Amino acid sequence: ETELDIRQEGDGATKFTGTIEGSGDDNPTDPIVLTKQQKDRTVSFVFQDVPEVIFQLGASPGETGRVFQFVMRPVMRCARTKLADGTLLDADDPNSPISLVEGSGSVHVAPTLALLLGVAMVVSQHIL
Repeated sequence: ETELDIRQEGDGATKFTGTIEGSGDDNPTDPIVLTKQQKDRTVSFVFQDVPEVIFQLGASPGETGRVFQFVMRPVMRCARTKLADGTLLDADDPNSPISLVEGSGSVHVAPTLALLLGVAMVVSQHIL
């Protein structure tokens, strides 16, 4: 089950917000090997024939820093899932505890910071 709240904004943008604080110790160390919890906190985008993507990055008020990681590959389609017993499952393994959810949202364009991205993985976690 995802640890993200996903909402459509009135301006057509989609907002992804983390719902559970992390500890910092649960931050990924390898973008190609992620635990189920790390994948539950991941947003992964694959863009095709899109010249630019506009996004805004932010964090809610808090006492500590936040971590955002960007990986230029389709991490949810490529990263193996590391189970609690150390077993590694390929992303397309039928025994994987992770299911991909695909969407077909429109790209929200505004005259702000533009970045060319193939794939963005954003992990927002609380650091102690």
